[in-house]
Amino acid sequence: MDQYKIKWTNSIKTKLLVVLFTLVLFNIGISCLFFNGTASIARNAIYDKMAAQAEYYQNSLEFQIEGLKNQQNLFFSDRKLTYLAQPGLIGSDYERREALLSVQAKLAQLQWSSQLVSGITLYIPYSGYVITPSSISDFKQEDEQKVYGWLKEPGKLTYDGTSLYMTAADAPVADGSLPFFMLYIAIDQSVIRNTLKDLNQTDGSSFWYQPEYELLLYDSQDKKEMSDMVLASLEEMFGEADSLHTIRLGGRSYLVSVSAPGTLGRLIQYYQEENVMSDLFRYSGYFSAFVLAAIALTVLMSGYVERLIHRPLRKLNAAFGVLQGGNMDISIRHDVQDEFGYLYEGFNHMARELKRLIEEVYVQKDLKQKAELKQLQAQINPHFLYNSFFALSRRIKRGDMENAEIMADYLGTYFRFLTRNTADVVPLSLEMEHAESYAMVQGARFASRIKVDWETLPKRFEGLLVPRLIVQPLLENAFSHGLEDKEEDGLLRLSYEIRGRSLYIHVEDNGEAKEEQIAALRERLREDYHGEITAISNIHRRLKSYYKGKSGLEAGRSAMGGIRVSIGFEEEIWNEQPVDSR
Repeated sequence: MDQYKIKWTNSIKTKLLVVLFTLVLFNIGISCLFFNGTASIARNAIYDKMAAQAEYYQNSLEFQIEGLKNQQNLFFSDRKLTYLAQPGLIGSDYERREALLSVQAKLAQLQWSSQLVSGITLYIPYSGYVITPSSISDFKQEDEQKVYGWLKEPGKLTYDGTSLYMTAADAPVADGSLPFFMLYIAIDQSVIRNTLKDLNQTDGSSFWYQPEYELLLYDSQDKKEMSDMVLASLEEMFGEADSLHTIRLGGRSYLVSVSAPGTLGRLIQYYQEENVMSDLFRYSGYFSAFVLAAIALTVLMSGYVERLIHRPLRKLNAAFGVLQGGNMDISIRHDVQDEFGYLYEGFNHMARELKRLIEEVYVQKDLKQKAELKQLQAQINPHFLYNSFFALSRRIKRGDMENAEIMADYLGTYFRFLTRNTADVVPLSLEMEHAESYAMVQGARFASRIKVDWETLPKRFEGLLVPRLIVQPLLENAFSHGLEDKEEDGLLRLSYEIRGRSLYIHVEDNGEAKEEQIAALRERLREDYHGEITAISNIHRRLKSYYKGKSGLEAGRSAMGGIRVSIGFEEEIWNEQPVDSR
């Protein structure tokens, strides 16, 4: 016997593991979403802080530089400065000295107005003065070269590789001549560096970058190498306005904020992500541990499911296979008092009861079959025997030797079948031969009032094996009950019909059966009938049992007016058996 095989995709174990893994993966996925969302929020918060710091510092620096420019314009509008630029306007030395001191005082005031100013110098070429807050000197040739150099880009914040400064002239010069005066303001780079340091966090730095003058202003010299690496990785991104980036340098990740261009260029801040997000990264370790623990738990649960459910199921399935193979002595044990213990005990009880019932059924079936066979054989009505021989005797006395011989042959065939053939099943041709012998003997006895119409069995069904004595009792029932009141023109007909995929043998008469008789006959053929067992109900049960429900009797009203009883054989029966003629 083949064992029932379970496809692994349909296994309960597979389904439980799929559900378990789905739940674990769902939890891990939700946790990943929350963690990544939290990391993104934290990273954006840091970016926002960096951008806000850069904007505040850049606006503050822009404000101070713009203030210096405004003071330059006010400084140039001073009347005494105009007198100094044109020597002929000052009449005496005293007035010249007073003008020089006044301008020098205003230079000092301008220098101390902003921490960004580290030095300030006023050049007056035509009067020959170079004035600072602390000195007055003569205008020399090298001063003239400086002024000519500054005339290229006056009024802008400029970097010459060493110094950061601003210059301003009294008016644009178109013909290449010197202006009346040139103001030079040196920007204190240390002040800017100290401010940059205030922006920084651990393992981070910031610097100013102005690509036009190649200005790189670091917060400290020891951060120069790292800042250069950051700048090199960002050089393709300066087409944007203010921007935020994450870059990797030396195997580490950095958060970078780049401000929009300003007077001093772009302010670039960078911080090592691991440090500024250390708390969150510490939780990432916890999260990884959670994922590994979830996977380990799933593996353990799979083993637990295997031991708890799948093994007992396999054991129960194997026991059913042994039981199906015919071994009714199978018994299985389960040492744990759980649902499987209850199932195992139920299985053992079922196996014991099944064995007992099968033994009882076999014994009863054997006894019943023997009793039924004896009963059928005993149904050779003595009156049938006496009357048959009496009818034969009358034919002989009348000298009707031909019909007497035919009747004797039918009687011989009839009794030979009953006395010699002890097999449980016979070919349909023998069964129909026996039934025909009985019908013809009875037809000869009641020739004056009953006629027998007998159709020949199709040759293709002659070899079909059927239980013994399934047709003759139907004929006897027709003679005894259907035609007993017929004083003339009685008709008994046996015919064959292939209906759809089934073969039918019809036994019908033209008696005057009432509806109550037909209903009672149908009642005896029902599956749940428990009344008196007659010959017809006995035949019906035998056919049902032998052919496993694929054969049986049907009863109804005949087209001739009497009762019709039919034996049906489904196609599977005569397809599975040889039906050739013997």
